[in-house]
Amino acid sequence: MKVFSLSNRFYYREFPDLKNTVLHDLDVYNRVLHKAYKCLYDRAYKGAAFKDSELHQLLKKQFHLNDYIPLSAVHEAKGLLKANAALNKKLIQKTDKRMNRIRMKIREKETELEKVICEKEKMIRKTKLHGTTEKDYLYEATVIDPSTKEQKKEM
Repeated sequence: MKVFSLSNRFYYREFPDLKNTVLHDLDVYNRVLHKAYKCLYDRAYKGAAFKDSELHQLLKKQFHLNDYIPLSAVHEAKGLLKANAALNKKLIQKTDKRMNRIRMKIREKETELEKVICEKEKMIRKTKLHGTTEKDYLYEATVIDPSTKEQKKEM
């Protein structure tokens, strides 16, 4: 079975006289797209009030174009704005999850530190009552004090 392929590409070397025209059209389209995106962004986030038809007329008038380029630029700008808003929402959700995990770790470290401090206070009370032994002193000096310092550094 034979397979046929068709390509709609054209190359500048095949149409040398169209090169500047195509580049100019692409440049104009990008400028219109940028302006449309900026206007839609202002309407969505900064409170600018205008309708889509007003935006279309503004672009036609400002860039001296027919309907085709401004309409497609507005359509693409709406899609870009919607995609950027969705991406921003996802990033905020990820950041919130990350912040919650960090808060949980901080709470865990605080509880560990409180336990160690509580043990230290018990040892101090025991010392005041003259009930400490050499074993208690070594436990305090080698286990409790270093873990307290380490946990305070981490926080």
